[in-house]
Amino acid sequence: MTVDTCSPPSLETLPWSRSGHLEIACKPELVAIARHFTRDLIAGCLDNEDLVDEVVLLVSELVTNAVQYAASAGPPAAGVRPGVGLGVECSARYVRVCVRDPYPVLPRPRTATEDAESGRGLREIVEAYADAWWVHLRPDDKAIHVVLLRPGEVLLQGDLVRFAGTQAPQEAPAARPPGWSQAAR
Repeated sequence: MTVDTCSPPSLETLPWSRSGHLEIACKPELVAIARHFTRDLIAGCLDNEDLVDEVVLLVSELVTNAVQYAASAGPPAAGVRPGVGLGVECSARYVRVCVRDPYPVLPRPRTATEDAESGRGLREIVEAYADAWWVHLRPDDKAIHVVLLRPGEVLLQGDLVRFAGTQAPQEAPAARPPGWSQAAR
């Protein structure tokens, strides 16, 4: 049994804080549901339409990657919760997204050719838009976390500790493939 690190944490009761969690089956046609869920959740929290679009783009890429991997990997191991989990947290300083899938395999960033229709999500899209991102690999699954800051905000070490929960940020690099890092825009 796994602990769901994509469920949004409890937030202080503040009018600008919103969070939600969605579970979808690993079907390509359901990626649109994840996009709509995210846009509906954060639109009332963010007054920056460009940031809303960036968050929705990242959700689309990460959920699509999880669904595509599931199609090639087959059913998860016995006893592991199937499907893709999406957690979204919108606060006064940042938006945090977590996408969980039932496969304990690190994603492999690829370099896409100019005319390729895929292969840009992790290297070009996530690194371009995310202020921080990391992979939390566990025995039964993995969760990819992405943080986008509101304009003028700074990501603090305490934020990373809170996001990581019991996993200290110093341990996170062991769960990152080469070339993955906390990105700065």
